[in-house]
Amino acid sequence: MNSSINKKLEKKFVIEEYNLPQDCFLLGCVGRIVDYKNIDFVIKNIADIYHNINKNIYLIIVGTGTEEYVNELKTYTCNIGMDSHIIFTGFLYNPNKIIASLDLLIAPSLIDAFGRTIVEAMLQRTPVLAAKSGGHVGIISDRVNGMFYEPTIKGDFIDKISTIMNNKDIGILSNEAYQFAQNNFSSKQHLSNILSIYNHFLVN
Repeated sequence: MNSSINKKLEKKFVIEEYNLPQDCFLLGCVGRIVDYKNIDFVIKNIADIYHNINKNIYLIIVGTGTEEYVNELKTYTCNIGMDSHIIFTGFLYNPNKIIASLDLLIAPSLIDAFGRTIVEAMLQRTPVLAAKSGGHVGIISDRVNGMFYEPTIKGDFIDKISTIMNNKDIGILSNEAYQFAQNNFSSKQHLSNILSIYNHFLVN
């Protein structure tokens, strides 16, 4: 897992690549585009935020799915007038560059066993807002190294996004998340764990 990407440079690149405002608030979803990932929920709620709270919000959706389902989401995005604020990138060889550019990663899946994308975001010091479900609860400590929203509580997602957009201390969460990921999921830690297992068998 890569923790050496420059966030400022990547944000600048993404802004230029997708012709976004310099001061945009950039959110992203990264992963396979399938129904249980709950991407349609994110699109709907980002549209609500755009129309009612903040018109400077943008969403990047990175990943692939069936042509039928992706086109369905794109059509829905156009129908609600959000096609200039919601970007579908398709497959990217190195999505970590997008993750590093984000002001906030959203992890909306309800059944993921493990949130690899969440860990990647932590290693890039990108704040994370995740559905309180599945494997997310084993990685995130709410308001310590990330934030949860309750998928079953109407309006909680929008409330949390609004809180994060107005929170100038969000970097504290990012730093805690980075330390957590370094201590538990970095390549160095992975190697250390393997060596510990190897040494255990040598001794025994």
